[in-house]
Amino acid sequence: LWMIKNVIKINPIQIEPLATIEKFKCPIFLFHSLQDERTPYTQAQQLIQKKSDIELWEIPTGEHCKAYENFPDIYTNKILAFLKKIL
Repeated sequence: LWMIKNVIKINPIQIEPLATIEKFKCPIFLFHSLQDERTPYTQAQQLIQKKSDIELWEIPTGEHCKAYENFPDIYTNKILAFLKKIL
């Protein structure tokens, strides 16, 4: 989180995704583990209810921030496909 804070000049802890998601005009690719114990999957569902054009990858297993570690090939392919689609 400290890297994000230095790059975007905002403390990520102060960001309220549900309150701000509708303001984003850029494409959003969200990936979320169904087993995430740090950030419940219901939060991803709430974001999608607020902004229906979010592209979602539901990851069946794994801890918070472990998508690449657990599924490196799928992760890479999903990211590349998203970038190809939006660029």
